[in-house]
Amino acid sequence: MYDWNYYGAAYALVPGFVSEETRTVILAMLADKKWDPVKGTVVQVTDALRFDGSVTAQQLLEVNTREGLFDIVRGHDSSELWFAQWLELFTIPDETVVGEATVEDLRTEDSITSWTLANVLRRCHLDASGKQRLLEMASDGSAVIRWRAVHALGAHPSDQTAEALRLRLKDPGQWVR
Repeated sequence: MYDWNYYGAAYALVPGFVSEETRTVILAMLADKKWDPVKGTVVQVTDALRFDGSVTAQQLLEVNTREGLFDIVRGHDSSELWFAQWLELFTIPDETVVGEATVEDLRTEDSITSWTLANVLRRCHLDASGKQRLLEMASDGSAVIRWRAVHALGAHPSDQTAEALRLRLKDPGQWVR
């Protein structure tokens, strides 16, 4: 879903070229955006799920709650450790309070984990240490880390958040801006 290209992600799921775990992850991440506050995002991910046409995509189109989404994804068996770790992260319930240690995981080099976490942090609550760490990461030396941080920060309004995001409007990184 690099560069916010939800259609590209769906087109890339060519049967036989991606594992079932990867297919499940991408479809679940698309479905998670069905509850995005931006209507254009909701339309794009819904179209992308329709394009896929798989049984899983159809189930994800029909689900009406995030908990229902979690149930569908939990129904996919895998012996892959990375998938189990992703599943644990992805299914963190809404409103969970997370702290600095979880936020720090935005630094991971694993793009699936970090992208998932950036989205999960948007639906969680941050304790004081978590919010402070996220604010600090918004000024990190890496544009990738800054992007992940500002993506999550947008869901945690405060005067500090507004100032951190205002400063990023002139960021040299396109996706940070």
